[in-house]
Amino acid sequence: MPSGGGKSLPLRLGPFRLKQPFSPFLDNLTDPRALVISPRAVQTLGDRFGRQPVASGPWKFEEWRSADRIILVRNPDYRWGPGFVHAGPPNIERLVFRIIPEAAAQVVAFERGEVDVLAVPATDVKRLQQTGRYQFFNVLRKGVGLFMEFNTKREPFTDVRVRRALNHAIEKRSILQIALEGLGVVAPGTLPPSIWGYWDGMEDYAYMYDPAAAKRLLAEAGWTAGPGGVLQKGGRPFQFTLFTAPIDSWIRSAQIVQAQLRAFGIQVEISTFEFGTLLAKLRAGEHQANFMGYTYTSPDIYYLWFHSSNIGTGLAHSHFKDEKLDRLIEDSRTFTEASRRLQIYQQIQQYISDVALWVPFRRSSWPWPCSPRSARA
Repeated sequence: MPSGGGKSLPLRLGPFRLKQPFSPFLDNLTDPRALVISPRAVQTLGDRFGRQPVASGPWKFEEWRSADRIILVRNPDYRWGPGFVHAGPPNIERLVFRIIPEAAAQVVAFERGEVDVLAVPATDVKRLQQTGRYQFFNVLRKGVGLFMEFNTKREPFTDVRVRRALNHAIEKRSILQIALEGLGVVAPGTLPPSIWGYWDGMEDYAYMYDPAAAKRLLAEAGWTAGPGGVLQKGGRPFQFTLFTAPIDSWIRSAQIVQAQLRAFGIQVEISTFEFGTLLAKLRAGEHQANFMGYTYTSPDIYYLWFHSSNIGTGLAHSHFKDEKLDRLIEDSRTFTEASRRLQIYQQIQQYISDVALWVPFRRSSWPWPCSPRSARA
């Protein structure tokens, strides 16, 4: 964020002076990562502040039990909430965030009443709904729930024809129905309708499932059928490793992609890594392709995910250094007129599709079940 400095003032007074126009500024201030924290606590706690944070929200930190739970208690002095909630401190006196790595164990804890709200695995949604015991809230994710990224610096995905071919070769509806029990909708591109800047023409502009087009593009790229039907080029089989996190629906999706591409003579190996390790490997460019998803509040996600300045340090996992894309992203941040920005975001969505950096799979509409006790809160 380009800032020009200035003296420390109460938050409600400002002012913020920027070196140049920066359209996402106000939206960025609403991000939880921009929350107001206590300078005194930062100075006093130093490196321990991350485990004992002091901020300005409706709850206060009480305890962090590693690998077990984080506990927050009501802030009795809270009086500055948004207009759509009641005045004063929250009704809930205590919040406990349980750390339960295994999905099956999460569901068991929920059904026993040990957990009140749960992002329930897709495989358990219908069963829990049929019990009639829980109230469900459906939330449209502000992001893309799952996509496959290509590392454009690693073979065979240095060739845009190959990246386009895989966009035509993968049948996304099967992934949605089998891996997510039909929860959500197919994603045509890199931005969802729930984020301002989405171009509704993307539905028609996106790659369609077209096995003939996929085979034609692979042939144009020099891949021909070899022994056992496996594609070959220069004596090398078409095979790649797909990196993913140990998330149940991601692994099931990866297995479906693996089976679908096998029908085209493409061999896919699936490698699973803990999420922090996965991100480190993607930054280092060790991958050929990977699964990922994102949640964000604004179209400035394009800067984080696609601007070349974030290659090796941020989320630019495609390792795609391109002057045209960088310029479009920079313009989207410096132009302040909404209509002009919408035009730029349309161009960005089209261009990322043209160069086929992703295979977007799904936008998730996720049901959250709540226990009877939490529904009364």
